[in-house]
Amino acid sequence: MKRLYIYILVLLCVFWQACEKDITVDLPKPDRSIVIEGAIESGRFPWITVTKNTPFFEPIDSAALMNMIVLNAFITVTDGIIKDTLHLMLDMNLVPPYKYVGSKIRGEALKKYSLYVRVDGKEYTATTTIPNPVILDSLRFRLRNPEANDSIGYLWIFFKDPDSLGNNYRIFTKTLGKDSVFVHPYGSVADDQLINGKRVEYTVYRGRNPNIQRNPDEEPNPHQAPNWAFITGEKAVIKFCSIDKEHFLFWKTVEQQMMSDGNPFSSPTTVITNIKGGALGIWGGYGVFLDTLKIPK
Repeated sequence: MKRLYIYILVLLCVFWQACEKDITVDLPKPDRSIVIEGAIESGRFPWITVTKNTPFFEPIDSAALMNMIVLNAFITVTDGIIKDTLHLMLDMNLVPPYKYVGSKIRGEALKKYSLYVRVDGKEYTATTTIPNPVILDSLRFRLRNPEANDSIGYLWIFFKDPDSLGNNYRIFTKTLGKDSVFVHPYGSVADDQLINGKRVEYTVYRGRNPNIQRNPDEEPNPHQAPNWAFITGEKAVIKFCSIDKEHFLFWKTVEQQMMSDGNPFSSPTTVITNIKGGALGIWGGYGVFLDTLKIPK
């Protein structure tokens, strides 16, 4: 009986070895889609970045990043009366460092703005509005751990949501002397479904600055403040923005996708876009209110 077991085991090993075969999977080469991201803020000229997306398994290096940038787009923005043709400029504070900027139209609250983009014979369009900005009542700093003589904390904003359902918000911060651009925290958008007409208290963390790259192999420094934190003695600027519904839904779905990335148990999220013509991205308006806080030591 023992010999029979051994014989059967040998046959199974031979069978599995005979079934082994090298399999080569030819991954399809996806079409590169145009990605358009742009905005017009109250009091500022419109700006647009145009790039091409990249296949998931393609390596990312400086050459690949440059190939993603579209430098031959024709772009106009109109408010229904004035048409502004945007021109390409280099801005090293941005990632990627090229953007198209207008020079004739400055954003105004309650106005509608139409975008037209032509790239390689294909046309893309979108419209957006700039809502009235909502004013912050006050801005404060709170320590993470007041009892531990800590110098690290976060900002706390106070405002009253207008008594009309459908207000949407996005928050940016800038730490003067540290951030060259406004950055946004994760969870940067909110609507007023649960706060309509109410007084609101909201915690704000510092956003990640894409221009400050950290070595992933570097050991964390326990004495260094975390990326999300504000520190006593700093001067922080809050940019509190009102946005329309489509603009809100785009950033909400983008952030949901980022938070669930790599989680096999999460539901897939479809990023919502208001760009028509087959491109990805967003064309959005911002009604901006700015406030500055000098954090006491």
